[in-house]
Parts: sequence; C-alpha cells; structure tokens
Amino acid sequence: MKPDGMTPLEYARQREKENVLNSCHECKKCVKVGGWWYCEDSGKLLHPMMLERISPLRCDRAVRKEA
Repeated sequence: MKPDGMTPLEYARQREKENVLNSCHECKKCVKVGGWWYCEDSGKLLHPMMLERISPLRCDRAVRKEA
C-alpha cells in the first residue's frame, strides 16, 4: 500500500490521469543520437535514471507519445 492508503492499482490509475510519465522513453521529445539519449526540448543528455522503466525523476516538459 502507498502511504496515503491507496493500492498500487489506484495509484497507477491516478498517475495516468495526471499524465505523469514514468520514463523519458514514453516522451515524444526523447531522441537517440549515436547511442546516447537526448531531450529535444532542452538539448541535454538524459541521465540513465530518466530512461529506467520507473524512474524517481520527473520532467515538467514531458509530452506523452501517441499510442
């Protein structure tokens, strides 16, 4: 259970509604150039933690890729 009493499923559904991305791989602005991942918006090299499936780091400029 999450600290606020929510189950993991409830927490995941809430985060999906808030459009929070768990990884830069889910973002349109994430591009791979020569084996390295960059953010098209900031132009910065992405930290490996940003590319993990579920990362503790968040990006305020993220735009979800279309399904």
